Amino acid sequence: MRKEFQILSDFAHPSIARVRDFGLLDDGAGAFFSADFISGQDLLSWIASASGEPEEIPRVVRDLLGQALGALHSIHRAGFSHGDIKPANIMISARRPDEQGWALKLIDLGGAGLIEHSQNGAVGETRWSTPAYRAPDSLQGARVAEDLFALGLTVFPALAGRPPG
Repeated sequence: MRKEFQILSDFAHPSIARVRDFGLLDDGAGAFFSADFISGQDLLSWIASASGEPEEIPRVVRDLLGQALGALHSIHRAGFSHGDIKPANIMISARRPDEQGWALKLIDLGGAGLIEHSQNGAVGETRWSTPAYRAPDSLQGARVAEDLFALGLTVFPALAGRPPG
C-alpha cells in the first residue's frame, strides 16, 4: 500500500485531486492519506443546482464526461484503477474567470489499486467500492472496465434525466 500511495503522490493531472501525504496509524491497524481540497459540488448536487436551460445540461455533462475520461485514462496508463467512481467522488467547480465552462476533479483515491495484466485481461486486487456503482464482475479485482462501468452509471442520470434500468 505504501508503494501505491507513493506513486499516487507523484501523479499529477488537472482533473485529479492530488494525493499529498500518506501514513500508517500508530497501532498499525489502518492508513490515511491527505489530498488537495477541492471546492465545488459533487456531480449530482451540481446538476440539481445547475442554472441555465435544461437542454444545456447534457452538453455540459458530455464536456465533464470528457474530463473524467481523460483523468481515468491517465490513472489507467499509470497502472492503477480508481476503484470508487461515483457521484460523490466527482467534484465540479467553476473554472478561473478567464476560462469558460466547468472543471471536474476526481477525488478519493483511497480505493485506488494497482492493475496487473493476466491472460484474461487487466485485473488487480479486490478493493472496497460503493456497491451501487460496482460492475457485476467486480469481485474479480480492480480493473479498468470497472471504473468505466461506474462512470457510465454515474453520468447516465444526468444525460437521460432518469436512473438506469
